[in-house]
Amino acid sequence: RRGRHPSMLIAINYHYVRPVFNDPFPGIHGVTPDELENQLRLLGSVGEFVSPMQIRDAVRGQSALPERALAVTFDDGLREQFEWALPVLDRLGVPAMFFVNPGPIARCAVSTVHKIHLLSAQVSPGRLWAMLQAEAKRLRVHIRSDGRGRAARLQYPYDTPESAELKYLMN
Repeated sequence: RRGRHPSMLIAINYHYVRPVFNDPFPGIHGVTPDELENQLRLLGSVGEFVSPMQIRDAVRGQSALPERALAVTFDDGLREQFEWALPVLDRLGVPAMFFVNPGPIARCAVSTVHKIHLLSAQVSPGRLWAMLQAEAKRLRVHIRSDGRGRAARLQYPYDTPESAELKYLMN
């Protein structure tokens, strides 16, 4: 709209929320309920949380978003989000959107990406890489890892370079 500064919408996405992350390797990046609460309090001090309905109305031109609008989202519909994140959101009055992946629910199975996360949390990147190479050799499949390092580090900046490349390749 003329004469008005456009609003900014920042989306903050979470996956794993649980009381403890004590896996031998950092394959799962998540937050504890206390960390989630601290992050939301900090974010709320610099912006205003908005609901899905507020975003919808702004997209339709029916209303404007606050100048610093914050949208909190959760991917995959994990049980731990309901058990550990929702109470924090409710206590703080923070609206959020939960995007549920129906495939694993319909199949009563863990999604491939979560299997990779769980495996990466229990097996060292070096050992996992060796296992992957051995299986590829057995299947007569050639795995090229060269040239993927930079792309992997950009895609997975919170992982070690070795873990990032492995995750990039598996995904």
